Amino acid sequence: MNRIRELRIAAGKSQAELADIIGVNKQAISQYERGVRYPRPEIMEALTDYFNVSTEYLMGKVEVSPLLITPDERRFLDAYRRLDAYNRKVIEKMAATLAEESDQ
Repeated sequence: MNRIRELRIAAGKSQAELADIIGVNKQAISQYERGVRYPRPEIMEALTDYFNVSTEYLMGKVEVSPLLITPDERRFLDAYRRLDAYNRKVIEKMAATLAEESDQ
């Protein structure tokens, strides 16, 4: 459950602070992070809600959580995936141009 540790650190929270937020003690957070113990379903839900990630992401079953992106980003990605190879190249070139312009 290293994801809990990664997300906690990224959020700038100590184990004690996260424990207070989700309603467990600091030792439970430590045990979750070390994989000694797994959160009960209601604690897992509190963690996923707090970090805005999916259960699958928190458990390490997927690399990217669908909840980490905004609805607009999700629609863009879905539309991009439906494009053929030529149109993907066009979009990629446009994105690269926009990125270069924003760097200047």
